[in-house]
Parts: sequence; structure tokens; C-alpha cells
Amino acid sequence: MSESSSTIWTAAEISRASGLPRSTVNDAFKGIPQDGIKVVAGKETKAWLVASFPEKLKAVLIPRLQPGGYRDLDHLLSDPRRRRELTFPIGDCADHVIEDAQKLRRALRASLGRRHQVGLSALEFERLGVIDYKAEFGHEISTSHWRKLFNRTIGWDNLNEDWENLAIYICERPARKPSAPGTPAAATHNLPSAGTLASSGGAIASSGGAIVSQTFKLLLGTVSAVGNFFIVLFLGLTFAAQPSVYRNGLLFMAPAAVPKKHAMQLGLGS
Repeated sequence: MSESSSTIWTAAEISRASGLPRSTVNDAFKGIPQDGIKVVAGKETKAWLVASFPEKLKAVLIPRLQPGGYRDLDHLLSDPRRRRELTFPIGDCADHVIEDAQKLRRALRASLGRRHQVGLSALEFERLGVIDYKAEFGHEISTSHWRKLFNRTIGWDNLNEDWENLAIYICERPARKPSAPGTPAAATHNLPSAGTLASSGGAIASSGGAIVSQTFKLLLGTVSAVGNFFIVLFLGLTFAAQPSVYRNGLLFMAPAAVPKKHAMQLGLGS
């Protein structure tokens, strides 16, 4: 928490960052030597390093760091009025988140009004706060839990004192409303990706080429078979119409040494 920083802070600056009255801050530094002098409006003013802050003062300031997005106490003291901002519009919060925030706003309203009340001890202040919480939510919480909620709210308001700002009462990690019915959810679609389509397209093209090739081969085989059938049919009819012509032709081509009786046995002689 930058306790090695050389920046010094006045009671007024600490009061502005902590929300405590200046007199309370001055009382906290009683008996603690100043670390330097700052000139404010032409007047010399006592100032202290963060390392010199009393523990009870740090206990008020430190809870403001995380809600306000501050790096350390020096960052908080230099820019004390940064309010909490949600990461998405408050209207997108789930209904139960909004309802709980509204309840907490009502439960803390009285405590916010009495936090500077003179003569009210810290124990009594927290006891009354727990009672207010139970009256609104219907169940009791511990004093430490209530103190955490109260300090968180103060920190998120960050000295703007805009107690009607619902954002400062919303929990740390609010749930969002579910998607409206009929709204397509991009994360749950079953459509193939571009890469899948590309690879599928290549596979389809390859399969298509194979189908065409096989079909072409089948077609050629069919045409060849039909052609052979008609050739055989044509030759058969030709032999049947003029058998003597083809018989004499075969005898002419036969070797002279073939005996006549063998030709007669083959059906080639007369």
C-alpha cells in the first residue's frame, strides 16, 4: 500500500477520502508527529505520510481501495471521488439482484443518516444497523457482515453521498438476466465451422469425381456389351443367309494337306 511513498497528506485531504469529519481525523493523529508541512490557501498545514497513518484510520480507508479500483492509499487520497461503475448496464442485472439492492438501500438508509451522530458508540451504531437489516430482509446477520456491507457501500459511493444510486448497493459479482426467449444463442448453435465446410466440400468433390468415373466406366462396359451382341447377331444372320460363300472361303484358306475326309467331318466339304 505504498507506505514508502514520499507524498504527505493533510487532515482535510484524509477527511475527504475517508468520509470522516476533519476533527475525527485530527484526533486520530494526536501524539503522532507530522511528517511535513503543506501550504493550503496560503496557510501552513500539518501533513503525514501514509506510513504514519494510525491503524484505525487505515481500517476506514483500506476497504475503499478495491471497490473504487484504487492501487493503494496514495491513489485513493489523490482521487477520492471515483464512484463504482458496473461492467454492464444496471438494467441487465437479474431481477433478484435488483431486488436485493433495493432492500439493502432501504436497510442502510437509517445508518447512513446516523453515522456522524454525536454520542453514538460504534457498538450501538452497528447493533442498530443489524436490526434495520433484519427488518428489511427478514433474517439476521452478524455484526461483522453488516459492517462489511456498510463499508462497501460507503466505499462505492466514494464521498459523493448519492445514497439513491442503486449501483452502490449491488453485490460484487451480480448475475445478468437470462437471454430473452427466441433469441438465438451464438454459443449453442450446431452449424459447422468454415473449416469443417471447406474440408467437407473437398471430400464431396472427391467423392463426386469418383462417382462420375465409375459411372463412365459402367456406361462404356454396357455400350461394349451391347455392341458385341449386335456384331455376333449380324455375323450369325450373314452365315445363315449364305453359308456356301463362307464355307468355300474357309476351305480356300485351309492348308492343302488337310484331307478331304477331315473337311467333310468339320462340315466344310460338300
